[in-house]
This record gives sequence, C-alpha cells and structure tokens, in this order.
Amino acid sequence: MISIRMAAVLAAGMPIVAAAGLESENAALSYWQAFALLPEGLKHDGERSPLLYEWELVPLDDKVERLLRDGREALWFLHRGARCGSCDWGTARELGPFAPLPYFLSEYIILTDLACLNARHQAYTHQDGAVPTLMDLLVFARHIAADQSAVSRLAQVVVHVRVMEATALLLPQLGSGAVMRLAESIASLPPRSSAGHVLAHDRQSTIDWVTAVFVKGDDTAISESEFRALYRDQDSDDSKRVHAVLNLVKDRSTFAAHLKEMTCIWDQALEAVQSVAAGERGKFPEQFNELETTCKKNELWRLLVPPPSAYLRGTCENIEREEVRFALLRAALDIAINGESRIERHCNPVSGQKLRLERKGATTLLRSGPLEDLGEETRTWEIVLEVGKEFRTEFVTSQPGTTKD
Repeated sequence: MISIRMAAVLAAGMPIVAAAGLESENAALSYWQAFALLPEGLKHDGERSPLLYEWELVPLDDKVERLLRDGREALWFLHRGARCGSCDWGTARELGPFAPLPYFLSEYIILTDLACLNARHQAYTHQDGAVPTLMDLLVFARHIAADQSAVSRLAQVVVHVRVMEATALLLPQLGSGAVMRLAESIASLPPRSSAGHVLAHDRQSTIDWVTAVFVKGDDTAISESEFRALYRDQDSDDSKRVHAVLNLVKDRSTFAAHLKEMTCIWDQALEAVQSVAAGERGKFPEQFNELETTCKKNELWRLLVPPPSAYLRGTCENIEREEVRFALLRAALDIAINGESRIERHCNPVSGQKLRLERKGATTLLRSGPLEDLGEETRTWEIVLEVGKEFRTEFVTSQPGTTKD
C-alpha cells in the first residue's frame, strides 16, 4: 500500500522523484514493492498482456495511457531502487542448488516491459523524457545479477536486451544531450560477468554447499531426515530421489569420494568455456559432448544438481550476443554524437572484427560481422542494428539465404 499523500500526488499527475541519500539502502526492497504494485491484468494464463508483449509496436493510445497511469507506483519504486547503492535479494544460500529464485521471473520481465513502454511514451511526449527510465533499467539490470549466479546473469541479459531494443528504437527521437547522457551511462557500466565467471561461481557455491551439508569430518551415516530437509515440495518424485541418494551413498567418506568426481565435472565445464573465451571455438562441441557423457555416468550428480551442460551452451551464446549488441549500441551512440567516421573505432568484442556501417536510403544499419555458433552443426550468425527500429540476429546456414529471429 502507498501512503495517502503519494496517492494524491499520483492522482494529480504530479512528477515524483526518489529522495536523495539512498546509497546505503537495499534496492531489492524497492524492487519487491514495484513487483507487488504492478497493475492487475498484465498476465493472462501465464502470458503477458499484448500491450507489454509488443511494447515497441502498440499504438500509444488511451489504453496505453491508462496502463501507464495504473503502473506509476511500480515505476516509481523501480526508480527508487535504481537510486540505491546496493542490492541484496536475500537468496537462501543454505539451500544450495535448491534455493528458489529471489525474484519472480514473470514479474521482473513485466516490470521491464512496462518501463520500456513508459520510455517510448515519454519520448513521444517529451524529446528526452525517456532517458531517466532507460538509465533506471540499466541499474536494475546490474542489480538483477547481484548474486553472480548463472541464472541471475541470464536474467540480466533479458533486461539488457530490452533496454538496448528501446534505445535503438528511440535513438532518432533523442536530442544530442540525451544521447550523450545515455552514452556516458553505458560507458560507465561495470564489467558484466563472463560465462566463465558465473560458471565458476556456481561451481564453488555448489561444492561449498555439498561440503557443508554432507562432509563434516566424521564417518557417521547421513540420515534421511537431514537429507529430506533439503527438499521443499516433498512430492513422490522427491521421496524417490532421497532414497536413491541414500542408497548410493552410505556414509560421509563415500560421499567425499563422489564429491571429488563432481568437482572434476565442474572443471571440465570451465575448460570448455575457457576454450571459447580464448577463441578456440572449434573445441567446444567435442568438449560439450564429453561433458554430457561424464554427467550421465555420475549417478549422484544427476540426482543432486542439474548438470552444467544443461545451461552451458545457452549461457555462453546469450552472453556473447549481449556483448555484441552492446558494442553495436555504443557505436550507434558514438556515430550519433561524432559522425559516421567513428565506426572505425568499434569492433565486435567476440571476433575482434571491425563493425560495419551500411546506408540504405534513410536506413542506417550497423553489422557485427559473422561469428560461428557453438553447436555441432556449424552455422554463422550476425547481429544487425537498424537504428530507429530494432536489433535482429541473422543466421547464415549451409543452405543459401538468411533467416532472421
């Protein structure tokens, strides 16, 4: 619930600015309130409202005006959270790989889409009005990944992609001062975690959790009650898993031996990611297949935690494409400020190739240059930024022609 005073301000349509001096505040508390204050009706049967699902396309009509009025409280708390100096989501780390996500996946996407729609509306009503909202979302994305896990890093990618889409769409409408502010904000972003970093974090947190729970220096049997306490749902599948683990591992010393094998699996996964980072992309499919085989052979691993191979390829590819999009966006902002000759200063961060600028009539295209996919069937892809419209990924397969997603 909001205060009577704030409700009156909102009803009067007066602007609200988050108070200064929030550097010591926990941003997660504001974001939780933003989630709780999202307008009703934005989800139906698990799907987002069309007004949000197509925020970049929907007409800015009375329906949008009404939705944004209803969402002002949530957007205000998003703005407040972005002014805070830290973010602690309160992840239940003692539950290890069984810890629930500290925020609702659907809510953070809905809040991000609502903010992007708001930025579009702000740009329509005031030339530079969208910039504060876009800057709020950049901070929100950084806060989303505060726990450094692979899952939260991929959630950060989702927010970043939407912010970049909104910026690309609105760029022609922004004044030079607004473009410079956005360029400075993006340039000042802290380094984003690599796939290797988040995988190393998940590796260590999982090993620490398993060690704390099962390996305590003695050789006493692991009781069913202490192991069962890790499972929240207590359904029939969980009961089967509990008994399977207890049958497999009779005592703590045996479990320690299995833990050593599990550590080797994580190390295999890290080696595969490091090969990609070192430019040896051709090694990845073989390393990935070896990892899949090893995980399937280790029964304890399959019972306790999801294998890194379950998200390894997707994490690498999503983070790579995010970095390439950022490079294209930085180039577009630089060109808008300093002219087309600046394209020579910008490269694809994955391949090292220079970005390319194309003019097709009034259309400006920035191209990343091709990069090989990480799958077994080699295909190349290129990300294209069409200024004033969209980012798109163009796949070049073994067959003639190009497909777009």
